[in-house]
Amino acid sequence: MARPLILVTNDDGVNAPGLRAAALVAHVFGDVLVASTRDPQTAMGRSYPKTPDTGIIEEYDMRLDDGTKLEAYSIVASPAQAVSYAILELAPRMPDICVSGINFGENLGTTLTGSGTVGAAMEADSYNIPGIAISLQIEGGDTPEAVNWAPSSHFLARFLDEVITHGLPKGVSILNVNIPRNASESTEIRVTRDSRQPYFVFAKPKRLSRDQGAKLPVVVELNRDTLEPDSDIQALVLDHVVSVTPLSAHLASGNPWVPRFAK
Repeated sequence: MARPLILVTNDDGVNAPGLRAAALVAHVFGDVLVASTRDPQTAMGRSYPKTPDTGIIEEYDMRLDDGTKLEAYSIVASPAQAVSYAILELAPRMPDICVSGINFGENLGTTLTGSGTVGAAMEADSYNIPGIAISLQIEGGDTPEAVNWAPSSHFLARFLDEVITHGLPKGVSILNVNIPRNASESTEIRVTRDSRQPYFVFAKPKRLSRDQGAKLPVVVELNRDTLEPDSDIQALVLDHVVSVTPLSAHLASGNPWVPRFAK
């Protein structure tokens, strides 16, 4: 029986330690295709930029921590575009599962749709490929080179084994996994839902005049009074447990709502 083909991607770029960590885990479970954005593309969601160099693909050898060398691809693209290029041009067959991550930074609440990590998994879902979007919580001052990727790798292996062996329930095609910054292999896993709170919010930019560019500063905002007890934010940020949120790229609520004027 052929080993599953696992597409490993991210939004932190081809040189991200989290990408190598994910590839090392995936290598245990199947054949691996690594195809990622050339440069960091954080918060690109499921966007499709159209620049003159979009779609340039470069092949390179990725060396994993155990010495394994994998054929990998760097793509000038958004995370979602990188997934499509990988599926349509690079994959020898249709991938069986997509792993997006391990992202340097958590992805929670209503800002999920802005996440490049989740956006890549949603793109894979559009091809009927189930996905795991996995992210590691960070704090100010953390660097990708200094954080401990081992706990995230441990939990990725557990979820990857579950999805490959048993699949996902009907209506679920993506698992959004967030790992606490100080997690261990014994940290609790909690099934959650994405909070109605944004978590990451924009602040008013400081500028001298409106004819000059100004980036929107991003800050964390948390309202404990209205936070849902079963939410991803509650689990990760307040309770310090692993949050896994079942998702789908299909955004319809499923409720048979009919407006009054249509009756």
